[in-house]
Amino acid sequence: MSQATEAVQKIENLDCIHCGLCLSSCPTYTRVFREADSPRGRIYLINSVEEGKISFDETVRRHLDLCLGCRACESACPSGVQFEQLLTGARARMEKALPRGRVTQMLRRLGFRHLLPFPRRLHLLFTLARWMQKLGVHRLERVFAPGSIAARSLAQLETLPAIPRGVRILQGSFPSLSGSRRRVLFFRGCVMNEIYFPAQLATLNVLRAAGCDVEVVSGQTCCGALHDHNGERETARELAWRNIQAFRDFGDLPIITNSAGCGALLKHYEHLFEPGDPRRPEAIRFSSRVQDFSEFLIKLEQPLSWRPLPARMTYDDPCHLIHGQKISQPPRLLLQQIPGVEFVELNQASWCCGGAGTYSMAQPEMSDRVLQDKISNIAATGAGILVTANPGCMLQIGAGLKRANHRVEVLHLAEVLERALEVKDDCTLKIENPRAQ
Repeated sequence: MSQATEAVQKIENLDCIHCGLCLSSCPTYTRVFREADSPRGRIYLINSVEEGKISFDETVRRHLDLCLGCRACESACPSGVQFEQLLTGARARMEKALPRGRVTQMLRRLGFRHLLPFPRRLHLLFTLARWMQKLGVHRLERVFAPGSIAARSLAQLETLPAIPRGVRILQGSFPSLSGSRRRVLFFRGCVMNEIYFPAQLATLNVLRAAGCDVEVVSGQTCCGALHDHNGERETARELAWRNIQAFRDFGDLPIITNSAGCGALLKHYEHLFEPGDPRRPEAIRFSSRVQDFSEFLIKLEQPLSWRPLPARMTYDDPCHLIHGQKISQPPRLLLQQIPGVEFVELNQASWCCGGAGTYSMAQPEMSDRVLQDKISNIAATGAGILVTANPGCMLQIGAGLKRANHRVEVLHLAEVLERALEVKDDCTLKIENPRAQ
């Protein structure tokens, strides 16, 4: 770690005044009531390692791994501590200082380095998963040891939404549906494009109805958020640079994302590049162009025209939208604009659902404990539709509702808005299957 990075690390750590205001907002602390599993406890552990008082060991790893990275502590903190930067930096150093087991390393390398960065490979994987769903392969779960990676993977295959047919790696130009024309760029993401392809098309259609010519830039790749959250900082940096280069030739055009997790990192790519890195200024320029889908729509001078959509709905705040990007009202305001919508506020809407990227696989027990409260709160609203804006949240909440036999439809914000559009045009037939990347 460079001297500049060390200096930044110390300043951020010292910002914590150990007041404890973050404790009541931390999903792990409020369930286990261990100081080491609170934000300030984890900061103390990170400081102790940095100062050489202790070393990275399995105890430190257990407490850092149990953190969801939901960033609720950042919203509660009066000192403005950027906890996620401390956590991801510590995890990156821990992965080097304390290598994981051989099988875990192999699976991480396969997923993080050989699948997520390559759209075509990921597409083939989810095509295989779709066939596995049709064949009922999840029933083989009982063959494997309970709690094993194989058993948990097959169990999650069962709770996944049906992977749609006709998925394409989005790429190309999609013209506006109205005379008011502006040009925007769309960041398609990776998992979002494969599991929630209808939400991708809905996003395109809503933007087009809003008077936008939409360009899905070729050459873009995974944003790197899952990598950064899991200590794969170098790979995250490589992916960030690839995206920066892919969008470089489009001037200052807005870059729209419909995934909260992607947006939170895309808006802060400079954190992946140390001060003095010649790529950092370009990362800052890139991030200044990124806007969340709801953030962009709510600022339009001419609002969209809606037709009635009678339904009782509630909205769940993705952690990396409300805490990571400080966006809470735009999605709610958009839903409340639609005639016929009965909007019900969700209790603890800003609390994590327990999805947190790969967390539900790595920490299934805590993930389920966090999820149960979310499912109970959703059921209490009596809503028939749960709206959110992040693929991980949609997966986690959808699985929880399915296991609890609650008939609540989980939709992305863009899907609801598309249903209510007065003027729309299905762009599915206009999509060509692009060349593999």
